[in-house]
Amino acid sequence: MARYNTEAAITRLKLLARHAFTDWIGQLDPERFLTLNSNCATTPSAFRLRIGKFLARIDREALGNRFRETPEDRTFLIGYLEQATYWHGHFFLKLPPPMFDWPDSRLIPILEGHWKAVIPSGSLDLQIASLDHVQRAVARYSTKSWRMHDFEDRMVISTEFHPSKSVA
Repeated sequence: MARYNTEAAITRLKLLARHAFTDWIGQLDPERFLTLNSNCATTPSAFRLRIGKFLARIDREALGNRFRETPEDRTFLIGYLEQATYWHGHFFLKLPPPMFDWPDSRLIPILEGHWKAVIPSGSLDLQIASLDHVQRAVARYSTKSWRMHDFEDRMVISTEFHPSKSVA
């Protein structure tokens, strides 16, 4: 009788999940890949909150003060937090319609300004991710933390910062 190896099963499931995530990212077709760096001591929860503030600033700039009323037009971001020296995150990004076609020469300074407004020591890197082979490579890179035991807690998705609408 074969012995069941729990650790091997978990590793296999994580590998399958990484492949599924890579395929799903291709279906989402994000335009950009964004790395956000804290460059300072922080906690994952504090870093996550700053990401939410950063996204709200982008949405307010692109959609105006009533951005909360149009969740379908808001910035979509999904990715994972990692700790090296300082916390940072790798994210796929779909910008609001008004910003979609902005050239990097216009977009990067705006995004940097918003990131520095919420975390003054922070920096960012923005890359084009609209080609399938780029999306697949970056999805594999950004999910390397899935080997960790707590990778689920490190996932960030922009909709977690949207206010919930209760139906009465």
